[in-house]
Amino acid sequence: MKPPFTREELYNHVWSKPISKLEKELNLSNWDIKQWCKKLEVPLPPVGHWTRLQFGKPVEQIPLPPLSETAEKALAVAEADPPDLAASRQVHAPPILFPGETELSFAVPDRLINPDKLTLAAEHTLRSRITKPNPEFGTVHTELEQLNIRVSPGNINRALRIMDVLVKAWKRRGYRIGFEGRDMFVYIRTKVKQRVHLWEITTKRPKEKLHGFQLYDATGKLAFKMEYVLGREWRDGKQFLEDQILDILNQMELAARYLEKSWADQAERDVQREGARAESIVSLETEIIERQRPKNPKKKKGFKKLLKEAKRWKERQLVDEYLADQFLNGEHTTEFLEWIEWARKVRIAK
Repeated sequence: MKPPFTREELYNHVWSKPISKLEKELNLSNWDIKQWCKKLEVPLPPVGHWTRLQFGKPVEQIPLPPLSETAEKALAVAEADPPDLAASRQVHAPPILFPGETELSFAVPDRLINPDKLTLAAEHTLRSRITKPNPEFGTVHTELEQLNIRVSPGNINRALRIMDVLVKAWKRRGYRIGFEGRDMFVYIRTKVKQRVHLWEITTKRPKEKLHGFQLYDATGKLAFKMEYVLGREWRDGKQFLEDQILDILNQMELAARYLEKSWADQAERDVQREGARAESIVSLETEIIERQRPKNPKKKKGFKKLLKEAKRWKERQLVDEYLADQFLNGEHTTEFLEWIEWARKVRIAK
C-alpha cells in the first residue's frame, strides 16, 4: 500500500504533536500511524516527551536517520502502481471455493436475510443493550457463548450482516463453531482451531477519564481478527470489511491446509524413523544370531528358515503398532475404515 505522505512529512507530524491529536488530522488510527512510522523508519518521541515539553523541561528531538536499504526496497514496491482491488473484490487469486460456491455466495446483503440462529441470539443481546453502552468505549457486546461482537449501537446491523455471512460460509464448508466463555472458535475439520472476533476500532479520548479509567471513542470502522495459526487481522480501509469476506475464508482454509500438511509430514517422518529403528534392531539381532549360528551344515537350512520367520515377525509387529496408532488418532471416515480393513487383510496374508 502506498504511504499517504512522504517520510519527511510523517516525521514532522509525529514530532509536532502527540499521536492522539494527529488521528483526526491525518484520518488515521493511532495504530496505523505507528505502523507507518515503523515501515518508514521514522523515530517516535520517547515516553514522557510531551509531558516534559508541557512543563518547560528540556527535550531532545531524535533526528531522522537515513533509510535502510531493506526499507528503501519495500517502499519502492509500495509506491509502485497498486493492484486494482476494485475490479476484483478478493485478494487471493484464484479464490478457494468449495463445491456449490461462487463469489456471489459471499456477498453481504443490505439487510439480514434468513439469519442463522447464532446471529439471531447475538442480535437480541446487542439490541437489548443499545440504551446501556459500555461507558468507557461507547460500545455494546454480546453475551458469553455467543458470536463475539463488540460495536457501537450504530454499527450493530452492519456487524450482524457481516458475521451472518461468515457463519453461513463456515457451516456450509463443514467447519464447527464453538465457545469457551467470551471466546469464539472456528474448528476446521478435525484438529485445526482458530479464535475469531469482530469489533469496532476505538481511539483514546485525550485527557478524559471516568473513575480513573481511560475513555475511548468509537471510529465507525470495523475489524475482524483470526488468531492462532497464520493469524491475521482485516480492517475497514481501502476495502470495506464486507469486501474482504472471501479473503478471510481463504486465509482460514490456507492455515488449516498448512497445519494438516505439517502433521502429515511429521507422521510420515515418524513412520520412517520407526521403520529405520526397527530395521536397526533386526539388523542387530541378526548379527547376534549370526554369531551364534550352528557350525553343523545339516542345521544350516533350518537356521535360515528360523531367521526368515524372525524377520517377518518383527515386520508384522511394526505394522500392528502403526495401524493401532492410526486407528486411535485418525478421523474415522468411511474411506479411512475401508483402508484399515484392507491393511489388516494384507497383514494377515503376509
